[in-house]
Amino acid sequence: MREVEKKQFSFDKTVRYYQLGQITKKTKTVYFATHGYGMLAEFFSRKFLKLVDEESVVILPEGMHRFYLQGTSGRVVASWMTKDDREVDIADNKRLLNSDLTDAGVNKNHNIVAIGFSQGVPTLCRWLVETPFHVEKLICWASDIPEDVLNEEGISILNNCKNELVVGDEDEFISEERLEEFTSKLKSKGVDFNLVKYNGTHKIEPELLLKLVK
Repeated sequence: MREVEKKQFSFDKTVRYYQLGQITKKTKTVYFATHGYGMLAEFFSRKFLKLVDEESVVILPEGMHRFYLQGTSGRVVASWMTKDDREVDIADNKRLLNSDLTDAGVNKNHNIVAIGFSQGVPTLCRWLVETPFHVEKLICWASDIPEDVLNEEGISILNNCKNELVVGDEDEFISEERLEEFTSKLKSKGVDFNLVKYNGTHKIEPELLLKLVK
C-alpha cells in the first residue's frame, strides 16, 4: 500500500477585515482588534463603536477559517486556527494582520493599541512580537499570552508595550487557579503587566474598554 504524501503551497487568497472610522491626516490612534473563536469581525465591531472619533479608528481583522456555528447551515462564524497544521496557520495569521494594517493605510505615525479577545489574544501576541509595526498598548482580554512568545526577545518586545490583562470574575473559561498560575508565570519571567478584573463573564464590556484605552 502506498503512503499518502502531504504537499503544501501558497497562493493568493481574498480576505476581509472591517474598519470603523476613516484614516485621515488627523488620525492619531489605531485600535487593532482580533475577535474570539466562533465570531465574525463585522459583529465583533459593535463592541468598539465608542472608540471612534476624529483622531481614532478601529481595524478588525477576521480569521480565515469560516464555518457554520451549528450543523451545515445557519449562522456563519470564524476562527483563527485549529490544532491541524497549527504552525502554518500561525504564520499565515501573522502575514494577514500585517497586510490588514498596510491595506488600511496605517503607518509609523499612528499609535497602535492592540486588543485581543479570547482566541484572538494568542494570534495577536504572536503577530506583535514579529511585526514591523510598533504597538503602544496590548490588551489581552479573557485569555493568556501564549508560551511560545515568552522567550527573551518576545518578553523584551512585550515590555515595550503597556500590557493589560483583563478578566471577568465570572469568566466560565478562566478559573481563579488558572489565572493565578498564568500571572505568576508572567511575573517570574519578568513580563510587565497590569491585571484588570471586573464583574462579568467571557465577553468584552464596552464601557470598561473605553476606560482602558482613553
